[in-house]
Amino acid sequence: MKITRADKSHAKEIIALNRLCLMQGWSDESIISDISKHNYYVAEENGVIAGYACVWLIPPEAELEDICVHPEMRRKGIAQALMEHLTEDAHKNGADTVLLEVRASNAAAISLYEKNGFKRAGVRKAYYSNKEDAVIMVRNNE
Repeated sequence: MKITRADKSHAKEIIALNRLCLMQGWSDESIISDISKHNYYVAEENGVIAGYACVWLIPPEAELEDICVHPEMRRKGIAQALMEHLTEDAHKNGADTVLLEVRASNAAAISLYEKNGFKRAGVRKAYYSNKEDAVIMVRNNE
């Protein structure tokens, strides 16, 4: 597996993964615009984009916006590799803290984040369009 910084040539595949994986994803225009403004990473497996992550870097913080892995490619360590890459890169670029929101019902994602040193820091009630709560999680890089 190879993880690289995404550019506009990856936009079509990122948009497709975003639609496939997220219940409340970003608009196509937003993704295309954000690829050049924020840190997007793609994980390629055999020349195919298997997953991506988006991080907004605003030192001394970074905010994980998305991490998506194609359903057929899950349970192969791709999300873990993306997490390691993005947290290391955020730290190298001045982020002492990485934060995120995750659906309260997304046990797999919460487990991944906890495995990577994130701690629960609060709840945003009825955060998502379906009124589901978001769990706020934070990781301090030291």
